[in-house]
Amino acid sequence: MDKVIRQIIGVSLFFLGSQLYSQETNYSLIKLDSLSGEELWNKIIEENKGKVIYGDLCGSWCAPCEYYFSLSDSLHHEYEETNVSFIYLWYRSKEESAIKLIETYKLVGNHYLLEKDQGDSIQKKFNNFGFPCYFLVNRIGELTYINAPRPGSKVIFKHIDKLLEN
Repeated sequence: MDKVIRQIIGVSLFFLGSQLYSQETNYSLIKLDSLSGEELWNKIIEENKGKVIYGDLCGSWCAPCEYYFSLSDSLHHEYEETNVSFIYLWYRSKEESAIKLIETYKLVGNHYLLEKDQGDSIQKKFNNFGFPCYFLVNRIGELTYINAPRPGSKVIFKHIDKLLEN
């Protein structure tokens, strides 16, 4: 069944052991298991028409993915008030693990928890078999960069800025 697993905007309070923590979050974790990988891709593109998409095909089990999550904050802040959508495609990931990483690294954006077939389809579309895999989609919905520069790279800002100008 399709659903938004969790959508949090503002401040969430949670217990870790006996400690109460407060953490700012702004994300949606979405599971659309009734769609094929291609249908899911088309839905994401359609929902973000007019915006540049900076996307991440990632996994909660992927150590390099987690490293780059820690470098994403500057991108989120730079493009906070612009037409840039941050999309995370969680491949072969457990819901609880994805949520923990999203909240730990304050990964702003829309997160899609992929079924295996959806992930396989998108991975094939990218002709990619490594993680993480970053991608850029222009304002008219064309996939312009597969294996786009990763967070922490100075070059990614230039690529995004160029797509925002067009």
